[in-house]
Amino acid sequence: MKSTRGCLRSDGRGSRSYDRNGLGFGRLIKVLSINRIGFPGFETDELLDHSLNQVASHESVSGGIIRGVFLGARVVDRKTGLLADRINSLQSRGNIRDPSVMKKFAILSFFLVSWMTHAHAQTIPESPHWLTYRGKPGPGQGKQVVMISAEQEYRSEQSMPMLAKLLAERHGFDCTVLFGTNEQGQVDPTLPVYPKKGEEDKFKQHNIPGLEHLEKADLVIFFTRLLTLSSEQQEQIVSYIDSGKPIIGLRTANHGFRSPLPYKIAGRQVRFGEDVLGGTFRGHHGNWHQDSTRGDPLESMQGHPILIGVQDIWGPSDVYRTFKEGGQLPTGCTALVYGQPLIGRERGGKSNPDKEPLPIVWIKDWKTSGGKTARVFHSTMASGKDFESAGLRRLVVNAAYWCLQLEDKISADSSVEYIGDYQPLASGFDYEKLGVIPQKPQQYK
Repeated sequence: MKSTRGCLRSDGRGSRSYDRNGLGFGRLIKVLSINRIGFPGFETDELLDHSLNQVASHESVSGGIIRGVFLGARVVDRKTGLLADRINSLQSRGNIRDPSVMKKFAILSFFLVSWMTHAHAQTIPESPHWLTYRGKPGPGQGKQVVMISAEQEYRSEQSMPMLAKLLAERHGFDCTVLFGTNEQGQVDPTLPVYPKKGEEDKFKQHNIPGLEHLEKADLVIFFTRLLTLSSEQQEQIVSYIDSGKPIIGLRTANHGFRSPLPYKIAGRQVRFGEDVLGGTFRGHHGNWHQDSTRGDPLESMQGHPILIGVQDIWGPSDVYRTFKEGGQLPTGCTALVYGQPLIGRERGGKSNPDKEPLPIVWIKDWKTSGGKTARVFHSTMASGKDFESAGLRRLVVNAAYWCLQLEDKISADSSVEYIGDYQPLASGFDYEKLGVIPQKPQQYK
């Protein structure tokens, strides 16, 4: 048997590469084990294909049985139940004479099935109730981003699918968009957030199908507003928040739930806005639906990875106030961008002399009940029209990399251009005038 010894190399940033001359059996098993416990990646997938080819080329195995099993399994049998049946069938028909190879075949079959089962379990299935976008080759490959669009004013039902397509096709992330839906299964931004006076018993809870899949997410982007969810769905959200995985909150997410979530640490109620995201809506600092906002990155933070390549941030939404007048961001928050209110809603407007700039983008850590630390990014600038700004899109794309500790993959030259058409409706609650109607999730694909 030819030697298949090889070595894994590090590029100094924790990325794995390999020697294409071969890979030893024991090291191959280690690679498969790494994937089983949740660290899939492009380099490791390529390494796996190469390594299976090496082991499958053993001259004592007639008919190319192992080669056909493993290479066919990687390409065809993504459903792992079929994969197991296929391996057992082909092994029983093969003429494998060398007992040591038979043992290796059995071990390798077990690891491969386990590896594929893990990969399949981590994939959020397609459904008519939400949108899924499979990542193309890119730095984010193997990472699952879930976006929650469930608000009534800022057209996240349009901006989140746009962002999901961008992250999947241009950056490699697997993306899923979950929506707040009505009883007909339609994405419905028109649902009320408060009961009518005297009709409290007729008020219906909000519903976000697919929240059970948050457990598979590597990153969740919240764009919610004053929701009333069932106890089960609240628990699913709390489970993610307390997992230690990263969080992005956009605009109204800082007042995303009408009542406190069932989440306490050391007997103290956790507030999603103030505690997790670092601030909550205290009012419109800019004039609501009158002023626009220019985003000015802080000079002192220009070296931060999230600001790489970020230029010309502008949007027609106004600046939120998230702390009391005379106050500042809470301890532990680091501002990256300040928002200057501008007179009027046209790009290039003059600064409103009566309105000081306030933080609109910041980062922080969130410490869970178990002591884990999660990275958090919050932007109060995020309306559908705001995302027409390439500067804002790049900011949020960079934030996804940073949250997932992939900041070494951020590039000022990476594309943040739309995939297809993007023409978001204007913000507001005058739904008939604005053309906002309930639609099935697939209408936003």
